[in-house]
Amino acid sequence: MKNTAPRSRCPRDLYWIGGTGNWSDPVSWSLNSGGAGGNCMPTILDNVFFDANSFAGSNDTVYIDFAPAYCNNMNWTGATGNPVLRKIAPLFEVVISSRYIPEGSVWVSNLNLFVPGYEV
Repeated sequence: MKNTAPRSRCPRDLYWIGGTGNWSDPVSWSLNSGGAGGNCMPTILDNVFFDANSFAGSNDTVYIDFAPAYCNNMNWTGATGNPVLRKIAPLFEVVISSRYIPEGSVWVSNLNLFVPGYEV
């Protein structure tokens, strides 16, 4: 008999690793800060972190190459090197539940961020 019970999905905390890369690339997402990559890109349930272990150089760029890109929370605390969050196609956007981007820590370039209750 086939199990038809609904499956619940647990939210994850995902950490960006490896500097410049594409949002959709599993190599760029880790379950630990500075850990090994290989996780699926974030869903609307997942929290994403960009921190001191995310970027090796100046102006490393996270390219939004998937539409829409989702996450629950986006946190840039501790990110160094003036990272850039940039979409690579006109219709790409990021849909997030909430975000914490310390002033001056990241450059958001040509990107639509949709955050309920916030003007971004």
